[in-house]
Amino acid sequence: MRLLYWTGMFVLMALVTHLAYVLFAPRLGARAWMREVTERLDENRLHMLSSDLLRRVVRHPTDTTVYAACLMALAERDVILRGGALRGLWMLTVHAPSGDVIYTISDRHLPPGPLHVRFQLARVDAGKGEIALPRLEGRTMVVPLAASRALMLLEAWPWHPGQRDVLRAQVAGLQCVPAARARVPRATPDTAATAASSANTVRPRPRSAR
Repeated sequence: MRLLYWTGMFVLMALVTHLAYVLFAPRLGARAWMREVTERLDENRLHMLSSDLLRRVVRHPTDTTVYAACLMALAERDVILRGGALRGLWMLTVHAPSGDVIYTISDRHLPPGPLHVRFQLARVDAGKGEIALPRLEGRTMVVPLAASRALMLLEAWPWHPGQRDVLRAQVAGLQCVPAARARVPRATPDTAATAASSANTVRPRPRSAR
């Protein structure tokens, strides 16, 4: 009888330990990689993720995907992500300091053309007691966030694997800057906007003819 009792207690403790690991280990892991990322990235600047840091942020990175990140400081000013239209699919994921995902947006949420997303610190409406929701103002997506510091991860996929270098150059030409230093894009054709934003972009070398 005593053996049966202690066997049951052992099984119960093992179950509790397993549940605690399943529930809390991912959160602790997210806090760890967020702390490492925030220590290595400059604020309000778009970074093309290096391979070692990429493995910390993305669980299973792929060779055809282009990755970039921006550590946004929103306490004093809004932060704007802007640039020309990307030749491929893309998705933005915003992480809180805890590592939790607090917002996602993809190319399907914006009209075709130049990329322009404005992140701002969310403020509670005194009359309604509610936080403003994301909204589209012209060609600009305005995204209120309930965190004064957040990490924005950009993932982009080319239409064709052979176009990855072109897409990477376009992503590298994007700007993630405080609102005071960003210009609101004018309603110009997509090709002109892409050329203007890619002026300082490193372009892939043309292949030599065989």
